[in-house]
Amino acid sequence: MAALQVVFRWLARRGQTLVEPQASQVAEGEESRSTPTNTVYAVSSIVGLLAFVLCVIAFGLDVGLTSMAVAAILQIVFHPAQKEMFSRVPWGATLLIGGLLTYLGLLESVGTIDAIQSGMGAVGSGAVLLLVLAYLTAVLCNVESSALGVLSLTMPLAFGFFSDSPNVFWIVAAIAVPSGLMVMNPIHIAGTLVVANAQEDRQNTVFRIFLATSLCLTAVVPGLLSVIPLTLGV
Repeated sequence: MAALQVVFRWLARRGQTLVEPQASQVAEGEESRSTPTNTVYAVSSIVGLLAFVLCVIAFGLDVGLTSMAVAAILQIVFHPAQKEMFSRVPWGATLLIGGLLTYLGLLESVGTIDAIQSGMGAVGSGAVLLLVLAYLTAVLCNVESSALGVLSLTMPLAFGFFSDSPNVFWIVAAIAVPSGLMVMNPIHIAGTLVVANAQEDRQNTVFRIFLATSLCLTAVVPGLLSVIPLTLGV
């Protein structure tokens, strides 16, 4: 992503673009250039984001309270236009993510995830367990906000069952690689944010494209990646 940013900026300085802007985007760009940018506010927002990450990861502070505290400090110091700011919040994506995280928390609290994990541990066939782990990882990563959280569920089973296999690298790859491909699902946090930031008249189209692509990848990729370890022998 950083490399793409550098390439796009370099091409923009040379007067070249990889994607032709639409008329609405040109108009928005002209309006944004006519509005002065508050550099101090922008830098402070980045510092606040870094402070948020530091507090959550290093000191283990509550994510919600910390984010609200950072936002409140920025509001008090800079007094941005609240009405305009709140109108730009993708409320649909916010509600979708909040509801999804609540549902996943409910599944975890009632023991659904533990039941799935214990059920997979009872599978006797290595080939069947490999396919189950690969497809389970792909399915859960379509909705789970953290691929690491899903892998923390499936990887212990993979290493526990296949640790003595000479092809453990391909087994782990077949299980882990699909987790990075499913983030485009529009009900995943990453995909939801992309859809929310698309042009309003194209959001439904982007949603359908992302959903169809992620479902196709979920159905095909785990099976294709599992062919290698199944051929070599699990």
